[in-house]
Amino acid sequence: MRKVSYLYNDSITHYHFSKEHPMKTKRIKMAHSLIQNYELCDYLTMFQSKEASKDELNLFHDPCYVDYL
Repeated sequence: MRKVSYLYNDSITHYHFSKEHPMKTKRIKMAHSLIQNYELCDYLTMFQSKEASKDELNLFHDPCYVDYL
């Protein structure tokens, strides 16, 4: 059976994205709760994610967009 990796950091649930941003902290909390309550952690390789640096964000996003955020 293949393992699935899961990245999570509780600090992301305290961050407020803009109203238009598709990532909602409520969804993150709900997904994490479901994974824990259904004991799916046994089938996942869980990693504690870290906050990305500005340089790391610029690898994937336009620097103007990163500055805007």
